[in-house]
Amino acid sequence: MPCCGPATSPARQPLGAAEGQASDTVEPMDDKEILAHIDDLIQTEHELRTKLASGEISGAEEHARLAAAEEALDQCWDLLRQRRARREFGQNPEEAEARPSKVIGFGPAGPAAGRAEDGLDDDSVMYLKPSTAVCGPSDPVRYPAQAHRLGAEGKLAVIIGRLCRQVPPDQAAAVIFGYACALDVTAADLQASDGQWARAKGFDTFCPLGPWIETDAVAGDVTVITSVNGREPRRASIPGTAQSVAALIAAASSVMTLLPGDVLLAVGVGPAEELACGDEVSVSIDAVGTLTNKVEKGD
Repeated sequence: MPCCGPATSPARQPLGAAEGQASDTVEPMDDKEILAHIDDLIQTEHELRTKLASGEISGAEEHARLAAAEEALDQCWDLLRQRRARREFGQNPEEAEARPSKVIGFGPAGPAAGRAEDGLDDDSVMYLKPSTAVCGPSDPVRYPAQAHRLGAEGKLAVIIGRLCRQVPPDQAAAVIFGYACALDVTAADLQASDGQWARAKGFDTFCPLGPWIETDAVAGDVTVITSVNGREPRRASIPGTAQSVAALIAAASSVMTLLPGDVLLAVGVGPAEELACGDEVSVSIDAVGTLTNKVEKGD
């Protein structure tokens, strides 16, 4: 499976009636109605998961209700994605699947911030990278003319497989599709001068992902190794990866709805590598693989 594509479900019939094949008695939902239904289904799924986890409810009937809510949620999302893909790309919805809707990362609020046991820094800053920052393995990272100091950190990318919101940490594993290597590129000089991170982290090609999506669970401590031009690599450790990832998913989904294919960048403890034009940078994670990209002059 190509790295940058989102998790896709097996083929299903669209909600209500097949798009373009509505029956005389079933009116197809418009986008606003689909979004409202998605919101209701997310709330239902969240309530059922919480009650099942606490033991407030149990049994096959409740699990069947949860499975039905998940199925309906996937159908709603598939229908909405297909409609938007038709509007944006004609009859080729696959073009819309090439990128996540967003990339979410967390960084320390400052150099003095402490590190919590869940992998997040105290008072962490949540930041977004646009979908256009994503590129694939072997794609060039373009050094923008606006920037004069690039830094890059190898990270573990967590790919979301289900539309979800308000996910408690103990249920985070259910919404993960897989993992990949990520290179989180930042224009460090612009980050310092702007006072916020949108421009510094948002340039095209500033988030290479790859080399593929590993769908097996990643457990234990994970070491992310970043090397430039074969020099002595730098190592960033993610202790208790499952717990750290669960904390990130809980934190991100408490703020915004996560869509299939969205990417979270797992926090690592390690310095950034400084990059220059012509550099070749590699990110290696034992359980995932190696991602390699070359830095080129941009505009």
